[in-house]
Amino acid sequence: MKDCKTSILLCISDSSLRMLLRDLLHERGYDIFQADKSGDCIDTACQRAPDLCIVENTSDMSGTDIVRELRLRNVSVPVVLMSDRTSKEDVLAGYAAGCDDYVFKPFSFDILVCRIQALLRLVRRNKDEGQEIFSLGGVTFDAKRQVLGDRELSSRESDLLLLLCRNMNKMVDKTVILKSVWLTDDCFAARSMAVYVHRLRRYLEEVEGVRIVAVHGKGLKLIDESAE
Repeated sequence: MKDCKTSILLCISDSSLRMLLRDLLHERGYDIFQADKSGDCIDTACQRAPDLCIVENTSDMSGTDIVRELRLRNVSVPVVLMSDRTSKEDVLAGYAAGCDDYVFKPFSFDILVCRIQALLRLVRRNKDEGQEIFSLGGVTFDAKRQVLGDRELSSRESDLLLLLCRNMNKMVDKTVILKSVWLTDDCFAARSMAVYVHRLRRYLEEVEGVRIVAVHGKGLKLIDESAE
């Protein structure tokens, strides 16, 4: 994919790996920003607004904590968390912090590029569909701006809520959700989905007549009583 307007922020403490990825991604047509400390990463993400971030543990902060801080700073672009921690608990913690993909080290560069492209396609597909605005119990969800009321959502939160809004008061199959939003239906994605559903439920709990319900073993349904 040749797209010099697409920028990626690499927050990788290992200078050899960072430079290797910088060169290989640059060859694929990406503009690259670099950081090796958490502060530089967070500042660059906020000030330069890259299209995607790839982060890992640094000497002063874990990759998971960097992701969490980016989300607290309302950096809503896709974030890939790269780690040699492969336990279920570490993966779930990464997704709970707000990462959009979790890549185990060592990794295949070609597969990493495919995952980057898939995340960017998802973002572009949502943008290309134009402004999507929904009224949920009197609260506005603007999918293009990724805002629910006065709350800014992460890319994945917004993508999940958008899919449910487009199927308002209808059950959306779990596999459809996973493949549309997570691009895979493996067990890690399923567990991550549960985390994001919990977040959206928390955001919507004070919105009268609006709730997300699970259809046991099948999928999810966003119910807006005012739209029935």
